[in-house]
Amino acid sequence: MKKEKKEKCHKMISEIKKEQEGNSLAILLRFNKRVQQSGILKEMKKRMFKTRNVSREKKRREALYRIRATEEYYKKLKKMERLP
Repeated sequence: MKKEKKEKCHKMISEIKKEQEGNSLAILLRFNKRVQQSGILKEMKKRMFKTRNVSREKKRREALYRIRATEEYYKKLKKMERLP
């Protein structure tokens, strides 16, 4: 599986050739533009910052917290007589 990822990464590498009268800044700008357009940076950041899967128990606790918080919010509104 690692070989497939490496091959995919090698396919994405951009190549810029220097023209006779082009200065190094222009070459660098063209390279940066081509890298951004190809989506290489997005792919590398996605691989670098992989998110972990959230456990079922944690999802359940978060959902219960949201339910309780909304209930308390509506109780406060009702107490202040601002409920429609």
